[in-house]
Amino acid sequence: FQVAVTVADNIRDDMIRRGMPPEKIIKLHSGFNQSFLVRQPEQASEWRKKLLLDNRQKLVVYSGGLYRFKGVNLLVDVAKELPQIQFVFAGGNESQVQSYQQLAKEKQANNVTFLGYIPHQQLPSLLQAADVLAHPHCSGEAASFTSPLKLFEYMASGTPIVATEIPPLMEFKSSSAIAGWCQPDNPAQLTRCLQQVLETYPRNVNGYAAQIEWGSQFSWENRMAKIMSNVAEYMHPIICD
Repeated sequence: FQVAVTVADNIRDDMIRRGMPPEKIIKLHSGFNQSFLVRQPEQASEWRKKLLLDNRQKLVVYSGGLYRFKGVNLLVDVAKELPQIQFVFAGGNESQVQSYQQLAKEKQANNVTFLGYIPHQQLPSLLQAADVLAHPHCSGEAASFTSPLKLFEYMASGTPIVATEIPPLMEFKSSSAIAGWCQPDNPAQLTRCLQQVLETYPRNVNGYAAQIEWGSQFSWENRMAKIMSNVAEYMHPIICD
């Protein structure tokens, strides 16, 4: 083979341990669709009209699977502590949505909405509608193997991001793409971080340009270009005398 591509360093290390040549294994993050870079202000405005209930003015959105290890339970706990803010979860199947709706009811978190599965073409406008996007992943084994694809979609939206400090995200710690960092599994710190980011970063209908620019490197198109640059030397024609 010419080149093997993986999305995580630990997977690359495992491939090397299994005998694959290190020089032929490259790590490249998964990429997002370019549609996430297209501004959709009208659709975003419609989302806000639909989702901001009971005169709430601030919207926190989570997009992804509805699992405890993803930090969904944690974010429901945080929502209860911030009743003046609307929390919206996009993703999950019907049974998961029903289960989490019941959990929110039991915790009396009345400012939480579970949308379930959202068609991919509607996600960019939903992410742009938010005041803050939450990436509350918990610690543990799953945190070492997760791909930050959702984080890249978040970046493309230009909406300020709050993320937990899990290993796969640490390479972005020094970038300007994440507005706030907090420890995983710490609802009090996540609550404070969300409040601080909401106060520091007013909603920008055009998105924050520095975040969009930095995140654009993780598009599928740029990913393919990087892959092709790695295999280019193998594609040169052989010239025989």
